[in-house]
Amino acid sequence: MLTGLLLVEVGLRSPLLLMDNALILSDDYHEANHGAYFEQFSNMLCEGLDRCGYPLCEGLIMASNPKWRMRRSEWRDQFTDWIENPDPKALLNASIFFDLVAVHGKKLWAKELQKFIATKAKNSKPFLASLARNALKRTPPLGVFKNFVLEEDGRQQKSLNIKRRGTAPLTDIIRVHALATGSILQNSFERLDDISKTKLLPNEKYDELTNALELLYSMRAREQMLAIREKREPNNNIAPDTLSLTRQRSLKEAFNVITQAQRFLKYRYTANG
Repeated sequence: MLTGLLLVEVGLRSPLLLMDNALILSDDYHEANHGAYFEQFSNMLCEGLDRCGYPLCEGLIMASNPKWRMRRSEWRDQFTDWIENPDPKALLNASIFFDLVAVHGKKLWAKELQKFIATKAKNSKPFLASLARNALKRTPPLGVFKNFVLEEDGRQQKSLNIKRRGTAPLTDIIRVHALATGSILQNSFERLDDISKTKLLPNEKYDELTNALELLYSMRAREQMLAIREKREPNNNIAPDTLSLTRQRSLKEAFNVITQAQRFLKYRYTANG
C-alpha cells in the first residue's frame, strides 16, 4: 500500500470555475502495482468535478493526465528543471504550478514543495529575470495620452479585458516579487503583506498595488454580477463607456499603477539579465 497521496489545486482560482489539479504521490508508488488505480481515481475525480460545474481544463492540466501524477521526488525534480531551464514552456508551467494549494491528503507535502520552490526560485537570478520578462508581456490598456485602448467584444461593443490586461499582469508582478523574497504564500494580497516586511519596495507602493488589485477585482466581480442579473454570459470584458466618470478615472489610475510597477520590474530584475 502507498503511504499517501495529495490532491492539489494549481493555478489562479477563477470565479468562472476553471479546473486545474494534480496528484502528488508517495515515493513508494509503483506504476505496475498502482497505476491502474490512480488512473481510474483521477478520471472519476475530474469527470465528477465536470458534472458539478467545474469544466475540464482544455490544456489538460488535470490529474487525469498521467503527466501530472508524479511522486514527491519527481515533483521536486520537475520544479528544479523549470527553475534552472526557464524556457517559455517552463515559465508557463511555473506560473500555473507554483500556486499549488493542498486540497486533500498529505497536506504537509504541499508546504514542503512550497518551501522548496521558494528557496530554489529566490536563489536563481536567471529564473527571476525570465519570469519578470514574461510578466511584462501583458500591458495595461492605456494609450500614450492615458486613454483606454479598446477592442470589439462579442457584442460589437468597445471594451477591454480587465483580467488579461489588469488583474493577470498585476498578479504576475506580485508573484515575481514574492518569489524573490522567498515567500511561500499564493494569495496576492498575502504575498504583498509578506513583501512589505522586506525593503524591496518603497512603503507607499504596497498601498498602491493593494488598492489597484482590490479595485480591479471588485470591478470585474461587479460586471459579472450585472451580467448574471441581466441573464448574459459573464466574462472579463468591461466597456468603459458604461462606467461613471469617477469609475473611469479610478480604472485608469489602477492601470497606471501597473504600468509603473512593470517599469520597476524591468529595472529590478531584467536590467542586467
